[in-house]
Amino acid sequence: MTISDDFQRLVKQAGEFMQPPVRARAVKQYRTGGDNFLDAEVLNADGDVDENWPLIQKIEVPCFMSLGEGTGVFYEIAKGTIIRVGFYDGDRHRPYLDAVIGAGKAPDGTGLSFAIIGKNSSIKVKDGVVQIGAGSVSVSGGVVNVGAGMDEFGNGGNVNVIAEAAAKIDGMDILLGGDDGDQVIKGNTWITVFMPQFLAHTHADDTPVKPSSVPTMETMLNGTLSQKVKAK
Repeated sequence: MTISDDFQRLVKQAGEFMQPPVRARAVKQYRTGGDNFLDAEVLNADGDVDENWPLIQKIEVPCFMSLGEGTGVFYEIAKGTIIRVGFYDGDRHRPYLDAVIGAGKAPDGTGLSFAIIGKNSSIKVKDGVVQIGAGSVSVSGGVVNVGAGMDEFGNGGNVNVIAEAAAKIDGMDILLGGDDGDQVIKGNTWITVFMPQFLAHTHADDTPVKPSSVPTMETMLNGTLSQKVKAK
C-alpha cells in the first residue's frame, strides 16, 4: 500500500505549520537592538546541509542571566557549532536556540564561550581568554588567581600582562615572587644619589686634591629603596 501524493502534501503542509526542532550548524552570531541572534543552516540526517531549507535567520539566542534591559550573560557561539533550533508554537518564522550539541565544539575545535554585556562595558570569555571592554576589574579583598595550579591534564602555563598603554600595579605592598622579599632599588633615584658622590670621589694620585673617603652603602642607598615593592 502506498501513500497518495495528496496525503504526503498534507503531511508536509502540516509540518510547516507545526515545525519540530531541527539540527543545524551556526553560520554567524550578531547583536541587534540589544538582543543576540544567530543565523544557521539546517542539516539533514547525514549531517550535510539540507537543500530543502533556506538559511534560518534571526534565531533568538537566550540570555541565561538577565542584568536589565539589553544587558546580561549571553552565549557566544562559534561558526560551525552544531545546535538545535526550536520554533515558538511550531512557527518557522519564530526560531530560537534550543540547545548546543556536541559539547559546544565547532569543527575547528573552537569552544563555546560567553559574554557578560553591561550598559557601558563587557566581559567576554573565549578560548581561555578573558576580554574586558571599556571597563575595569575591581576586587575588594580576597584573592585573584590567574593561571594558578594545573589544568585537568596536568599542564601549567605562563601568564602574560599586555597593555597597549601603561600597565599599572599599585597597592599598599607589592610583593614580587611572594612574601619575605627584599626592597627594590629605585633606579633613577639611585643614579641621582650615587652619581654626584661617585664623581666627587678622589683617589691618592689625584693630586693636589686630598683623597676622599669611599661613599658608604648607607649614603648611596639613602632614599633609593622602594617602601612598597619587594622582590625575591
